[in-house]
Amino acid sequence: MKLLLNSIKNTGNILTQFIYPKICHACDGVLYTHEHIFCTKCRVNFPRTNFHWFPEDNPVTKTFWGKTIIRYGFAYLLFSKDSKTQTSLHHLKYHNKKEVAFEFGKIYGSELKESNLLNDVDYIFPVPLHKDKLLKRGFNQSLLFADGLSSVLNIPATDQFLLKTLANETQTKKNRIERWDNTKDVYTILNPEILKNKKILLVDDVITTGATIESCVKSLLISGVCSVDVASIAYTGRI
Repeated sequence: MKLLLNSIKNTGNILTQFIYPKICHACDGVLYTHEHIFCTKCRVNFPRTNFHWFPEDNPVTKTFWGKTIIRYGFAYLLFSKDSKTQTSLHHLKYHNKKEVAFEFGKIYGSELKESNLLNDVDYIFPVPLHKDKLLKRGFNQSLLFADGLSSVLNIPATDQFLLKTLANETQTKKNRIERWDNTKDVYTILNPEILKNKKILLVDDVITTGATIESCVKSLLISGVCSVDVASIAYTGRI
């Protein structure tokens, strides 16, 4: 009887998979039963930056030279139009596929762990969303990415210290100067005494000009944080 029930259950799962197949969130192809979120081919062929192997002298770190002080800068993937990276982030931000950000955090966390660069980090902070935008979207993709990193790196991720207290305009169509003007003085640090001399990994989904992160880093350093590292799912610049 037990074997019969298991057989019926397995048959049902196969039919469900046939009618409602699981889709790779990077190429939109059908996933095999052993695959999760991304197909094996996409996992192998993601456009990795490998910036963590030269952390002090890569395009992300250089983005902040002369603007603010960070220790290391990383990004997991390169972003380009019509790429697997763009498709994945589109599923995340516009189709509510929250598991994409967490999975990217797990994958990248495993690669960062090999470098041993973040062994001394005390907290992982996501770039925060204003409460109105968070309510509208329903989730902060940067926090989900931070949670994925945390699950592998064993560093606590929290959004309880760095807050966005002003609702500025969207950054999408702004240039570098406009992005900075749009982000300065919009972030607040709660309980700065707890963060004194702590080392923070600050994470975002995409780094373009770095203006948002720059503003967050300055707020953190003013609060007494010892050092800030930066990581993102994707980087849009050239290498």
